[in-house]
Amino acid sequence: MAVAAEDFNESSFAVKRFLILAVSILSLTCRQALADGIVLRTSVLSTGAALPSAARNVFMEYTTVASDGSTVPVTGTLAIPRGEPPTGGWPIIAWAHGTTGNAPQCAPSSFAKPDGEQRMLDAWVAAGYAVVQTDYEGEGTLGIHPYFVAQAAMRDVTDSVRAARTIDPQIGTRWIAMGHSEGGAAALSTAAYAAKWAPELTLLGAISYAPGSHLSGILLNTLPYSDPINYFLFIPMMIEGMATEDPHLHLSDLFSAKGMAMLPDLQRECNWTLVKKPQWSQISPPTFFKKNADFSRLLHDYRNNEPTRLHISVPVLLLQGTADTVVSPAMTTDLDLGLCLRGGHIEYETVAGADHFTLLRKTLPRALSWAARRFSGKPAKENCPTSASL
Repeated sequence: MAVAAEDFNESSFAVKRFLILAVSILSLTCRQALADGIVLRTSVLSTGAALPSAARNVFMEYTTVASDGSTVPVTGTLAIPRGEPPTGGWPIIAWAHGTTGNAPQCAPSSFAKPDGEQRMLDAWVAAGYAVVQTDYEGEGTLGIHPYFVAQAAMRDVTDSVRAARTIDPQIGTRWIAMGHSEGGAAALSTAAYAAKWAPELTLLGAISYAPGSHLSGILLNTLPYSDPINYFLFIPMMIEGMATEDPHLHLSDLFSAKGMAMLPDLQRECNWTLVKKPQWSQISPPTFFKKNADFSRLLHDYRNNEPTRLHISVPVLLLQGTADTVVSPAMTTDLDLGLCLRGGHIEYETVAGADHFTLLRKTLPRALSWAARRFSGKPAKENCPTSASL
């Protein structure tokens, strides 16, 4: 029988916080067994993130482990399908969203109206999938979001599934990770690392829409570019994110006084607001950084978190629009090659005329079909380049 939302009400919140503190002093092995994915609180979800086709929508706060080993809270949402679950429980889709920003109001669970991701996900719950969505560490909760830190993204996504199964035990252990843009990279990281992090779950594969990649190349190509560029703010967000994982990466060694003064904007406003502000939309990238700054430590961190370098054993459906101006189709084609060379089982498809956002809608039937085959146990196809074509 499903656990009702009120079973995790505010009256038990202090007790659960105490339990989290107690768990945090145990060994890492014990923490993984006891603390990851613990539900701190739930409530009825009535924001734009609520999926209309669901029988029940839940806001949740759950625990995961930060890069320094501490236990931290993360928020997210859960949508339960209508009807009765199949044998083995509801199949579950764990969604990782695209970049929104680091301010509290940027968490998708708080959106007043559904966005394109939510409209697409409603079709999944209507098709009989439970859908859990993480807001990510540092979005919806205090702290800096570990933007593009691969292991942090994997923990956020995987522990959301653990939390979902606590809220509704009728959710099964078989799941698919799925995400867009930043979330597309998170889905790939989850495909690479989740089996070790959560061996009690069975990850059947991942669907990655236009994932961000080539982290070092983006930085190195931007540094000498004096003219303003679209979405420049993603670069300092990413550097801040890497610093959450690497205590030896000091922002003041890289950013100029001007850059350091602008950083607090990232914790106050969302991307769609900042890109309209002249100080962000018209900035010359070199002025954000110190002259002769040493980027070697940062580039080391980028290499360690580069999606192209992942070793993935589960099937992956990789989708990319040819008209995408946010994530270059050429970069995703190169990502596909990198994953294939490392033994990945990748089915890569480009969609003519799809941009970064219409890709979700245009590939919905394809993604639903691919997921249904994974849950039915049918073998996955792959179209990695043959050695003769490399």
